[in-house]
Amino acid sequence: MVEAAPPGKVVPSHGLEAVKNITFGSARRGRQRELEYRIAKELLQSICYPSAPLPFSGLLVAGAASGALTWLVLKPIELMGPLGIIQSIHCHHGLPGFWRGQKGTLVRETGGSTAWFGSYKAISALFRSGSRSKSRFRGAARAPSAAGQPRRRRLPYF
Repeated sequence: MVEAAPPGKVVPSHGLEAVKNITFGSARRGRQRELEYRIAKELLQSICYPSAPLPFSGLLVAGAASGALTWLVLKPIELMGPLGIIQSIHCHHGLPGFWRGQKGTLVRETGGSTAWFGSYKAISALFRSGSRSKSRFRGAARAPSAAGQPRRRRLPYF
């Protein structure tokens, strides 16, 4: 028999369990999406661009494919319940029954993955190009001004 906690007392294991599920569950889904994205990117690279680097639009398509693959594989598994429900869905609706009512989820997963991976790649490229161009500005900051005085480097205010 499970005893309830005294009034006013919080059972710490329940809160800790919820935090653990949120943290590790999202990390597991993140790794799954990264794997799906890498597979889609490599497949697209080998079929469409075998000798050239994948353009940004190709990275967006790989992100959308990752979301679609997530929808195809993970969503029915997440929604499955006891064995009786699984058998009932399969008997009444067949295999497509596991994806019934999931069109909105497909749109969300493909659009969300496209936006997430696209923004990630765009921001990564922006930071990489910024680190290369930073060396150009170092010399300009030390160049003398019109009056012959060395320029002072201004720090951003936070």
